[in-house]
Amino acid sequence: GRASPFEVIEVLLQVCAALAAAHARGVVHRDLKPENIFLAYQDGEAVVKLLDFGIAKLMDAPRSTPSLTRTGMMIGTPEYVSPEQARGLHVDHRTDIYSLGVIAYEMFLEDVPFTSDNAADIIAMHLNKEPESLRTLWPDVPPALDQLLLGMLAKDAASRPSLATASAVL
Repeated sequence: GRASPFEVIEVLLQVCAALAAAHARGVVHRDLKPENIFLAYQDGEAVVKLLDFGIAKLMDAPRSTPSLTRTGMMIGTPEYVSPEQARGLHVDHRTDIYSLGVIAYEMFLEDVPFTSDNAADIIAMHLNKEPESLRTLWPDVPPALDQLLLGMLAKDAASRPSLATASAVL
């Protein structure tokens, strides 16, 4: 069933904390999607477990370190991929913030911001189309939340808020 906004916020705050811990160790997840966010229950409380770091990237890995991916390769799940990742460009922690923005959008509105029957069109939308404001689909959304999610989905990685900012707004 649909989660309440309070439940969504609790999950998102825990994902922010898990990502912040990974980023602090120089790890970018690069495939953040709902299937990689597991909810375990401990004493009746949901506890987020961030899974599948299979295509994660070490930010400060020496260039001589063997890698399964290379600049120019698009990796990740089309519905959640950041514009820079879709282009096969260098990624950093901000790519995870974009993917988290897609997940948050989906959790609040029950649909991702960009949909199509094929991956190429979805990727093109991530590259070129602005997401619809939450306010259009959820008129009672707090303006700060609407602005936060649109900021997380900014095409320019430098324009995205930090995880600390996202956590403070949530």
